[in-house]
Amino acid sequence: MQAPDWGNYDTNGTDYDYIYNNSDERDNWNSEQAGVFRHLVGQLGTGQTLQNLALPTFVLERRSLLEMYADFFAHPDELIAGAYENTPEKRFLAVLKYYLNSFYPARKTDNAKKPYNPILGEVFRCRWTLPGVPLSASRTAGGPFPRSATNQMTFIGEQVSHHPPISAFYVEHPESGVTCTSYIYTESHIAGLTSVGVRNIGRATVQLQNHNETYMATFPDAFARNVFGKPWFELAGKVELSCLQTGYSAKIEFHARPLFYGSAHQIQGQVYHREVAVMQLKGDWRGEIVMKRTARGAFQPFTNVRAKCDVTKECVKVLDQKNNESRKLWRHLTAALYFNDTKMANQVKRFIEQHQRDEDRRRKEQRRPQWRPRHFQRVGTGFSGSLITNPAVIEFERHHFSSHVPIGPNNAHRLSSTSSCRFIFPAFPPVESANATDGETVAKWLFTPSPDGGPKWLKCLVNSSLDQWTTNMEQLRTAFSNASSPVTFHINLTLSSTLIGSVVPFFLINEVTGEQLALEQYDLDNIELLRCPPIGWVWENWKNEWTESCAARPRRLSIWIRDGGFDEGLLDAASPGSSGEQQ
Repeated sequence: MQAPDWGNYDTNGTDYDYIYNNSDERDNWNSEQAGVFRHLVGQLGTGQTLQNLALPTFVLERRSLLEMYADFFAHPDELIAGAYENTPEKRFLAVLKYYLNSFYPARKTDNAKKPYNPILGEVFRCRWTLPGVPLSASRTAGGPFPRSATNQMTFIGEQVSHHPPISAFYVEHPESGVTCTSYIYTESHIAGLTSVGVRNIGRATVQLQNHNETYMATFPDAFARNVFGKPWFELAGKVELSCLQTGYSAKIEFHARPLFYGSAHQIQGQVYHREVAVMQLKGDWRGEIVMKRTARGAFQPFTNVRAKCDVTKECVKVLDQKNNESRKLWRHLTAALYFNDTKMANQVKRFIEQHQRDEDRRRKEQRRPQWRPRHFQRVGTGFSGSLITNPAVIEFERHHFSSHVPIGPNNAHRLSSTSSCRFIFPAFPPVESANATDGETVAKWLFTPSPDGGPKWLKCLVNSSLDQWTTNMEQLRTAFSNASSPVTFHINLTLSSTLIGSVVPFFLINEVTGEQLALEQYDLDNIELLRCPPIGWVWENWKNEWTESCAARPRRLSIWIRDGGFDEGLLDAASPGSSGEQQ
C-alpha cells in the first residue's frame, strides 16, 4: 500500500511535540458521527468483540494506548512512597494509595475516545522528575530511559502481541529500589444497548526491593456509555491488591453508575490482614477517598487525587525517536486529528493498519519465526520486563540472593534456565576448577544435566568484538564436533550494534552422538543457538514448544551482574555475588 501524501506536516515544520503535550481534546462527537458509529456497532450483538471492527477516526484520542499506560505513573512520588515507610501496614497503604490514584491522570475527563491500538513491536519511553527533588549526579547506563538520573522514574512500554492484543510496561526508580512490571490484554465488546466495554485482563507487579516485598494488582474494566449520544467514560469491576510477604490485601469494587439514582465513579472496598478485615474505604476514584478502621472510628480522608498536580512526563523529541516509538509512529495521525483533517486522518490510519497486516502476511509466507518482544519476555501467562539499573539495589539483591537462595557447586545444576544482562558467553570446552572463568562456569552449568533430563536455557547480551565472536563460535563448533556424550541447551542472544549484520548462521551434526547444533538469526539483533538430540526434529516446533515449557519451569533463576564475577554468589553462597530472584 502506497504511503499517503503527508502534505505540509513534515515539510512545514509541524511542532509535533507541542501537539502531543497539548492534551486538550476537542469534543467533536456530533449527531452525524453518532449515527455512523451506531451503524457500525449495530452489526454486532451484545457480548461480541470489536477486535476486527475498523473504527472511524473521530472516536480516536490523540495518543497511543502505550502512552496512556504511562500516564498511570503521573504521581511518581506516590509509587515510591512505600519504600520509605517503616511498617508493613504503612507500606501496603502507600502502595494502595498510589494504585487508587493512578487511573485519574490517565482518564481525567468524561471523554470516551479511544487511544490508538499499538502495532506489534511499538515502544513508548518516558521519564519523570520527582517534584522538588534535585537530580542526582549518578546516571543509569541502561534501563528504560538510559542516561537518566538514578532518582528519576523511567518507563518503557511495548506491544508484545497483536493477536491477542497485549501490552507490557515496566517502570523503575533506581534510588528507592521500586519497580513495577505490568501486562494488560484488552478485549473490546458490546456491553448492553448503548455501551462499549473493554476488559483489562492482566496484572501489575510492584516490587519494593529494599523490603523484599511484592505487590500484585488486577485492573478494572473500562466502559464507554451512551455511545449513540454524547459518550462518557467510567471504570467498573472488582480488583484486588495483595502482598504475599506481609499478608495484607485489599478487595475493591469500582461501581458502575446506577441507572436512576446515585453518583458515578464510586468505589468501595476493604483492607485485610491475614484474611481478617481491618479497614474499610469508599469514595470517588476521581476525587476523594476516605478510610476507617473496621472495628472503630469514623471515616477519615485517605487520599484526594484532584489535590495533586500531575508530574509532566519527559520524552525524546518526536522526530528524534526511533520509527517504532509511539509518538513518531503516529505523529501524522495525531497532527491530522489536532487540525481536524479527517481525510488525512483516515488515510494515515488505514496505511498503518494495512502495513501491519502486510507484515503479518509476509512473516507467515516466509515462515519466519514467531514475533518476539525486544524488551520483555514471556513468563508463564504474563511478561517480565527490564532490569533495575541502580548499583545499590543490585548490591541489596546480591546480599538477599546469597543469604536466602544459596546455590552452591553441588546444586547449581538444578537450575534449568538463567539470564544475564552482561555478556558472559560459555567458554568451550567446559572445565571444572576453583579458578574457572565466568565463561567456563557458564559452560560447566550448561553441560551438567538437569535432574529431569531437560534442557538448559541461557539468555544474554552479546557485547563483544567481531574477532571475539568468531573465536567463541570456533570454540563452540570444535567442542561440539569432539563431543562423545549428548547435551541439550538453548542460548538466546541479543546482539550489540558491533555484530549486527556480521553473524553467519550454521547447522552441524555430530557423527558420534547424532546431535544437531544450529544457529539461526530470527531478526536484526536476536539469534538462537540450539543443541538438541537426534529426535524427529523440526526446528520451529521443537524450539517453540521447549521455550514455552521453559518459561513455566519452577527452577528458574534470573541473574543481573554489574561488575562482580559470575562465580560470586552463584557458586559461593557465603559471599555476596550475583543478584537474582528465584521464580
